[in-house]
Amino acid sequence: MMETYSSKVKQLVKEVLNIQRNKTGWTFWKNENAVDIYYKPSSYFNGNMYKFVTEIDGPHDMVYDVMKPPSSPEISMEWDKSIQSYELIKTISTDVFIGRVTTFPAVLGLISAREFLNLYVLKTFSDFSESTQINSKYGKVSWIFAESIALPESPETKDYVRVANYPGGFAIVENKNISETPQKAW
Repeated sequence: MMETYSSKVKQLVKEVLNIQRNKTGWTFWKNENAVDIYYKPSSYFNGNMYKFVTEIDGPHDMVYDVMKPPSSPEISMEWDKSIQSYELIKTISTDVFIGRVTTFPAVLGLISAREFLNLYVLKTFSDFSESTQINSKYGKVSWIFAESIALPESPETKDYVRVANYPGGFAIVENKNISETPQKAW
């Protein structure tokens, strides 16, 4: 089954890493709740794409496990209150799968409940410079790549607006100065 998705996976990873590596054009917008927010014109649509950067004082693997889409519906995504449900649609390999996310309506119903059917790719680089070309303060980087995908066996669901995601992702970067062992607070 992986052969069917192989070129899509390679293209998704390539496009997201190209966006991340291209440092030109990003404009700092604001800092909100210790998150730096940047934007620049999108090459995919008429509008802006956004980049969010923050530092979490916690072990890399623990943060990565929280950020990954769950492997089963029983595992909750409680950290993101906008998500109503998550459903694993198809497992292609241990690090490539398709999932469906639904969200609640927002802004008193002005924004409809939405659903996203995404191809997810999990990839860890052992050295931060392999994927990002930054300094040696950082170690491994684990990516969660995502992009909308069409599946005939997973049509749009009633009561939701199907939304298209362009190539994007999350990078969870190991800071070598933070211990991989959670610290006790007394």
